[in-house]
Amino acid sequence: MTHHSYLELRPGILADCTGAVYLEDSRALLIADAHLGYAWAQRRRGELGPLTDGGIFARLDAALQRWKPHQLVFLGDVVHLGRPAPEERKAIEQALSRAASQAQVTVVLGNHDRRFARDFGHLPVSVALQWEDPRVLAIHGDRAWPDTPRWLLMGHLHPAIRMPDGAGVMQRLPVFLIGNRALVLPAFSPFAAGFNLAKPLSAEWRLLFGGESVELAAVTGTQVRKLPRLVTLRFATPSAAAP
Repeated sequence: MTHHSYLELRPGILADCTGAVYLEDSRALLIADAHLGYAWAQRRRGELGPLTDGGIFARLDAALQRWKPHQLVFLGDVVHLGRPAPEERKAIEQALSRAASQAQVTVVLGNHDRRFARDFGHLPVSVALQWEDPRVLAIHGDRAWPDTPRWLLMGHLHPAIRMPDGAGVMQRLPVFLIGNRALVLPAFSPFAAGFNLAKPLSAEWRLLFGGESVELAAVTGTQVRKLPRLVTLRFATPSAAAP
């Protein structure tokens, strides 16, 4: 493999340059927040952007070819919007069917997937609220987080940082958020703006990352690299109405 195309986060747990995670023991490839059909869904909402997949289908194929997993697990928000239009449905069905021809596909339901079983239940994929192996427990992250001794893998947050490129222009890069209790995957979707980690996280994230410094690993699609310094996250103050 090309140098820097993957990064070992823990023994046998590898971060891929696309933002996916590969688990060697389970031969499982995990992807969060793909938001398939995004451009078509936004057109249905009245936006006039181009109808493009943004390269996500090619990136998905590349990750599958690189790792040749036995299982492919989508950690929630596999689609962007329910009740797809015909072209939107066709693109999503083709992507998921192609993936299912190469690996066993499981969709862990996220907050964007409320209609997934009705819209795409005819496809050869399994649907679940979580996925697990002996070392990790994988969820989307929009529901209450389970108390587990295993490393919690999740999406939902779309973590990102702002960094200057070679010309000094600030770019937003998706990142893995690496803590002792949890690993938050970057959004696999090229259209996800990302949550800027320079801003305070909502108060509930303190349960997972409070009181510890975390590592970040930035992804570009061709490289993944840990940032040289540990990061101390900030958290919003809970509202007075919170229990």
